[in-house]
Amino acid sequence: MESEVDVSVRVFRRGFGQVLRTGEHADAEVVVGRRRYKVHRLILAKGSEFFATSFASSFTEAQTQDNAMALLAMADLLLIEPLRAKVLLHLAKAIDVDSVLAFLKQAILHAQSSILPLCLRTVSKNFHILADADLSFLPPDLFLDIMEDPWLAVKSEKTVFDAIGAYISARDAAGVPVPQDAVVALYETIRYPFMPYELLVEAQANPLVPQALLVEGLMARLRRHEGAPRSGPASTAGTDGTNGGADDADASDAGDAAASGDDGSVSDVLAGLPATADAKCRLRHTRRPPYSITLRYKADFDGGGVIHWIATDRGRGPWTNPALPQLPGVRPRIQITVSSLEKGEVAAFVALDPVQTWTKDVPASWITWDLGHDYSVVPTHYSLRHGGNYKADSLRNWDLQGSTDGVTWSVLRRHVNDSSLNGPFDTATWPIDDVSTPYRYFRILQSGHNSSRRNFLLLCGFELYGDLYIRNEAYA
Repeated sequence: MESEVDVSVRVFRRGFGQVLRTGEHADAEVVVGRRRYKVHRLILAKGSEFFATSFASSFTEAQTQDNAMALLAMADLLLIEPLRAKVLLHLAKAIDVDSVLAFLKQAILHAQSSILPLCLRTVSKNFHILADADLSFLPPDLFLDIMEDPWLAVKSEKTVFDAIGAYISARDAAGVPVPQDAVVALYETIRYPFMPYELLVEAQANPLVPQALLVEGLMARLRRHEGAPRSGPASTAGTDGTNGGADDADASDAGDAAASGDDGSVSDVLAGLPATADAKCRLRHTRRPPYSITLRYKADFDGGGVIHWIATDRGRGPWTNPALPQLPGVRPRIQITVSSLEKGEVAAFVALDPVQTWTKDVPASWITWDLGHDYSVVPTHYSLRHGGNYKADSLRNWDLQGSTDGVTWSVLRRHVNDSSLNGPFDTATWPIDDVSTPYRYFRILQSGHNSSRRNFLLLCGFELYGDLYIRNEAYA
């Protein structure tokens, strides 16, 4: 016993930090990829309720939002950067519209500021789905961050007005009222010039809404009506409570000069503001941009991508090939053009099932997909399917390109000697990084020989994942 005490004294005289660095007396290991970290159960248990519970019970591995956030907290505490990066990558893939609120609660509980922006942006981009959820667990500053997001996805200002009212009421009922300055800041995020008259009347009866904001909105409506031509009926922007862009088909009506038109011109309402108007005021007089829905990649051709969504009537019906006209003389939902065609049909480039399809043996062969006037995508991933029932002639050198007009193209991802496609009707998916522009047109341009040192371009499947922006009609 005495010798054991002497050993401990000698060890700790060298410094407790050395014990941690060397892993002396470690009784557990944390494995991250190929790296192993010797750790001490007592220290982990003291610093983490998750590890304390795990070590006191049968410790089994599982990936859930609860232990992922706890593991991220411990990686931060112990400065294990590889583990932190791996957990962040896992969370980035796992956070979606169905799971974001659970992850957001855990991020707040564990004070994980590194993952908060992703959670908040996911809520903002899916607010048209999450608006009725109970968000009262959010501190006022985080709820305000969501309301102030310029890409807040809502069909109408009524959604914003109701969500703010519900949040304030829920916080009051829970005994944690929203401070008055935060209440004012929240109501300042509503774009009153685009509220219908009935909603303005409802807002006027709410004592929490600053009256100056209502006057501002009414003055904008008055200015719009006085400027409307007398030859036709005066129409108002948002009389149905909808915003523009993706949601308002009458954005170009004569009386609807409140919003920027398709040409990006500054609205009459915005132009009528005094030069002293601050940024928040000017934002309230700007029509919200089209909102997007997020289609996340899970597996190759998993039925969750943009092409499949369009082919199934926005996920509401059976799959029909979107490159074929639904009626004679009607433009197909997705227009496909190709540099040449030797085998198969053009519609096979978005086929649901594999079918042999390829271009002629010509250098720089290409295929273009036009999603149509109503859709554009900020892509995060894309998938391809090899167009042959044999391994030969697989793609090796090509560019994925995007365009807003079908004329000027941007390279979204370049592939050089990429052997991902390497079998009969093989599939592969690639991430697309650092893209923020929504593109309507996408093109595969072969930039070198295929696996057989020829120029045939073989494909029979194409899929996109990312943020899908919808132009003229609200997503329902």
